[in-house]
Amino acid sequence: MPLSNVQNEGNRGNSAVSHPPRPKWHLLYFVLAAFDLLTICISLSLNHSLMGIHTQSVRINQEWSDRRGLLSELGQLAAEVNAPGNDVFDSHDVPTESARMVAALVRFDAAMAARHLELTTNVNIADRDRQQLLQEFDGVSFAMSNMVGEAHLIFEHFRQNRAREAGERMATMDRKFAQLNRELMGMRATIQQIQNSNFAKQTAVAASLERYEYGIAVAILLMVGGIALYGHKLSQSISRSMRENEDCLAALQKEMTERKQADEERQRLEVQLRHAQKMESIGQLAAGIAHEINTPTQFIGDNTRFVRDAFTELQKLLKAQVRLMGAAQAGSVPLALLSEVEDATKSADVEYLSEEIPKALDQSLHGIERVTNIVRAMKEFSHPGTTEKTALDLNRAIESTLTVCCSEWKYVADVVSNFGTDLPPVPVLPGEFNQVVLNIIINATHAIADVVGDGSKGKGAITVSTRRDGDWAEICIGDTGTGIPENARGRVFDPFFTTKQVGKGTGQGLAIAHNVIVEKHGGTITFETETGKGTTFIIRLPLTSQAAGTERSAA
Repeated sequence: MPLSNVQNEGNRGNSAVSHPPRPKWHLLYFVLAAFDLLTICISLSLNHSLMGIHTQSVRINQEWSDRRGLLSELGQLAAEVNAPGNDVFDSHDVPTESARMVAALVRFDAAMAARHLELTTNVNIADRDRQQLLQEFDGVSFAMSNMVGEAHLIFEHFRQNRAREAGERMATMDRKFAQLNRELMGMRATIQQIQNSNFAKQTAVAASLERYEYGIAVAILLMVGGIALYGHKLSQSISRSMRENEDCLAALQKEMTERKQADEERQRLEVQLRHAQKMESIGQLAAGIAHEINTPTQFIGDNTRFVRDAFTELQKLLKAQVRLMGAAQAGSVPLALLSEVEDATKSADVEYLSEEIPKALDQSLHGIERVTNIVRAMKEFSHPGTTEKTALDLNRAIESTLTVCCSEWKYVADVVSNFGTDLPPVPVLPGEFNQVVLNIIINATHAIADVVGDGSKGKGAITVSTRRDGDWAEICIGDTGTGIPENARGRVFDPFFTTKQVGKGTGQGLAIAHNVIVEKHGGTITFETETGKGTTFIIRLPLTSQAAGTERSAA
């Protein structure tokens, strides 16, 4: 065979040799890509659902918060209706005060009608919630009717010049006004309960969606396993492995960034919650503080008018005596002038005025001091929140808080304080510390009220003491209330947990107190309780940062 033929055969044989087929595991790349896209789509869908729940929660919560704000407006209008019944004792102008009350009542009824219409026409309110709120609206209307009826009786007594009977009806009107405020507070509590219920439902839906995260986690694990297998098969492909590692690093950095953002959002919501509770507390106490200021203001006005009238009589006497002195200096004192001086002396009743005017001035000064103390306490309690701790006189801060919430406890309890004189200023966040003390005192008041009722048959006691214990400041707040049930003691500081009746507590007060004392101040908050005997909360705050570190190490 010629050589050329042999070479041609060899070339044909080489051309017939084919490359080995691509291994099937190369398809894993496309499977992983599709799997990745599916996982991302599911994750995006889940995040979209969670964001939808969050957005709906914020919207619904804002609607109910607006309704609570409108209830505060109703409270102010109710106070305007109540005011003429009190002011008539100062002005004695029955027609004017009666007209004021009627005008205020018209505004109150208009506001009530608007709120009633909103409740009956809003399709986003559940029927059960709507019925409950409408019933409570009826209770507010009934209470207002009773209060207005008492005011009309007061005006009628004044028209008939029966001031003493009018004064007796004033106390009854104040009780009716207090009942009206309780009805409004009940509506606030109901709205708070509805908010909590909506929040619980939305949280449950979000929790149900969170279960899908486990499936996504499994999918991610499978995807990572496939990548590992693929990387093992392509171990010689270093550049691709490096890119995969960079992708993983980017994903981790993204997750860390998202977690940081979520933590910042949680902290922001916690600050908003504490601020909302503080504003709610101030709103609930506003009516009581106004009443506490109104009482001394009334007797200051009465005493001032008494001194003014007394000075008029004394001025007549002084003028007559001046004329008598002039006549005596001239050497001739007419008998008529002597008679005039004598009549002016009897008319002025100098002996009576000499005894009563100092008393009236002392009472007025005492009333001014009471108003000053209340205003100063409210100013100190409402100290704006700061992010930096400042040295604070805890004894004075607690006294201010007790003064601010006096209208809450004074009818059911006596407060016994024992403040340590050796306690130095303590570095705290003033606004948040005051809120903690207020939450515990309000809880103590409610616990005592469950035992003594309205206090008409005897009061309980709230004891507040402070002392220095080495490098620590210790505050004890005790009550003679019902005590904490055995089965609830382990959950006292849990968010949204409460042993109070439905609508009377949100379960946030002690949870916020624990967060403020432990997390923000490095302190401790514990309690001692005995069922039927009462409860004592013990707060310990470090005087120095070293003390806080030592306590944590020991824990």
